[in-house]
Amino acid sequence: MNKLFSLLFFVSLTVTLMGQSRAIYVHPKFYTIAKNHKTLAVLPFSVQIGLRPDERKTITTEQLAEMEKKEGIDAQNALVSWFLKKQKTNPFAIEFQDVQTTNAMLLQAGIDLNHLTNYTPQELATILKVDAVMGGSMQTAKPVSEGASIAIGVAFGFWGPTNSGNVTINLNNAADGTLLWKYDKQLSRGLGSDMNILMDTLMRKASKKFPYMFMDKYREEAKKH
Repeated sequence: MNKLFSLLFFVSLTVTLMGQSRAIYVHPKFYTIAKNHKTLAVLPFSVQIGLRPDERKTITTEQLAEMEKKEGIDAQNALVSWFLKKQKTNPFAIEFQDVQTTNAMLLQAGIDLNHLTNYTPQELATILKVDAVMGGSMQTAKPVSEGASIAIGVAFGFWGPTNSGNVTINLNNAADGTLLWKYDKQLSRGLGSDMNILMDTLMRKASKKFPYMFMDKYREEAKKH
């Protein structure tokens, strides 16, 4: 019985780990490109909520779009909050534009926050007057935060842990759109019901290779090439 339990545990652990693959990319010339960067803007995430057919029938297309926009802004706020908390204990070489400022500037430029992918990183960075922009995409089976439903004033009755999802975060240089850093993570377990907890879980691992936090290291590496 103990052998059977051990075998089942090993199989379960292997499947879980395979479902939580992650990939982090850092541009090989990151320091050369980003050494003079001062300000970074984090954009609202592009969110797709893949509801089941019976759930989808309970809301309109407009309500779903509003829910996804709210979820995207929640993710944006949670990511910036994570970085600002990190800055307090371990300052690093970049400042983050205030989220309210970022979104107000985008809206003033006539940009729909649900359609940021229609614009290049250079275009968005020019509007926001920053040195780099960070954007993200998220696909989930259910909303991560209950605030997504509160935004449209309806309780749909399908809350609880999200059972699958994919999150991608990109960092692009403002001047030419060069991809400087990318983090991609797929999850096959519950994502939780709080965006801040989700972002904390993601960034604890991703931050180990977030280059702005290790500029001294990248400066030394650049000297070798």
